Amino acid sequence: MRKLIALIRGKLAGRILLFLAATALQIVLSIAILPFATTVLTAADFGYFALMMSVAAFVNAVSDGGGSLALHTYYGVTAPGERRRMLASFLLVTFSLSLTLAVAFALVWPLMVPFVVRAAAEEFNCKITAILVAFIPLRSLSIAATAILSVSGRANAIAAQIASQALGAFLTTLICLFILHWHLAAIFAGAVAGQLASLTIAAVSLGREPWARPSRRWLAIARDHTPTSAFAGFSDGIRGVGENSVIAASLSVAALGYYSHARLYYGMLLTTTNAVSHNVWSTSLEEAREDGGQFVKTVYIWTWVHIALTLFGIGAVCFGSDIVELLTRGKLTPAAAMIPWLVNLTLIGVSGRVQNAVVYARGGAKAASQARAFLSLVALGSVLFLMNPRFGIEFGLPGLIAVLLTEAVLFRLYLRWKARKFTNFNVFHDRWVIVGLFAISTLCVANELYQWSLEARSVVFGVAVALIVVFERNRIVSLWRLIQKI
Repeated sequence: MRKLIALIRGKLAGRILLFLAATALQIVLSIAILPFATTVLTAADFGYFALMMSVAAFVNAVSDGGGSLALHTYYGVTAPGERRRMLASFLLVTFSLSLTLAVAFALVWPLMVPFVVRAAAEEFNCKITAILVAFIPLRSLSIAATAILSVSGRANAIAAQIASQALGAFLTTLICLFILHWHLAAIFAGAVAGQLASLTIAAVSLGREPWARPSRRWLAIARDHTPTSAFAGFSDGIRGVGENSVIAASLSVAALGYYSHARLYYGMLLTTTNAVSHNVWSTSLEEAREDGGQFVKTVYIWTWVHIALTLFGIGAVCFGSDIVELLTRGKLTPAAAMIPWLVNLTLIGVSGRVQNAVVYARGGAKAASQARAFLSLVALGSVLFLMNPRFGIEFGLPGLIAVLLTEAVLFRLYLRWKARKFTNFNVFHDRWVIVGLFAISTLCVANELYQWSLEARSVVFGVAVALIVVFERNRIVSLWRLIQKI
């Protein structure tokens, strides 16, 4: 255990704690804005916001141009001078594509509104459209810059990005809601301000590094990765738009608001796990390139993430409805029932981190991206079938959650199969994922059947915490020693 602590000590542990602090700030501000926003906005307003942002995310997803996909393979093995030309080339492609697509969005969107959702174009006025046109290139460049900072191990800068984005979005939303009285447009303006703050931090951190003459070689490499990246982006983007449109059309825009609110907490979990991933990713890639690598750091850190997610999921079962009702003044309480299942989705998504690193480090990123895109399109087709009244099958939001969980399981199984082509694994590292899935699902079903009182739910949560402390006492002691030595 002392050897393990020595391996993880120092910069890695410090970066993770700093990153988690920035993530905690983002989560706190995301929650703090809810009581203010729900005094003005309704569930339908949040539904419209989710729909529009899914359309913007679709444009962002296809504007990468292949650069982010190529970074994992080339950044760590490229000389510094040539690396500058590589970054300049990749960022140029991203900016050009995102700006072009943003202009196209402004021209096409008013014509698409009646087909995407049953709403009049007035719901999506010129102010909101103009805000989104600014949002698209800002977010594309911010995502690309974050990918660069991640592969280069500059997690402190990403932490600053997260904190600045959260503060910018929070303050701008409040100003636009209560001083400018922009109503629905206020949360869009907050999103733009957050991306601008994030991109500013990234620009300061990268400094002169990307300011070089683009190279034909790297433009060609980006072009070679473009089909895979575009297919993955298209599938993810059309999936988001299609999913939200189906909910709005089959159920209601308010139902989409409930679902998007549940995904807010899911997004918080993803932000937290991404905080860990950004810090550990470069280390995991190095361990994956080693012959017979044991992934000591990767397994140790991600096991803690699995335990934390398990505890959060149990907490969501026990107290989710009470907390959501309190935060949203009862306007979005139905979202609480979906949160534990989205925690399960997160647990599945962060399993198999060893296999994930092996696949990406050994050149399997393209194949993995293609497989994920294919599964995404199949999942969208399943959602259309399960939620379309024309087929006489209306599973509603539970059917959607089931599709998401199945898709995540299939992709993780694919990664395990793909990783075995590069190396053999004899140890199973995801024990807490299985425990978490079983505990959260069982408690969620039991609570639904028996409608436990608050006192009973408190006892259940306390027992869960006690069991984790008992079974993981050695790991807790090692973590405490690690923190003391940082």
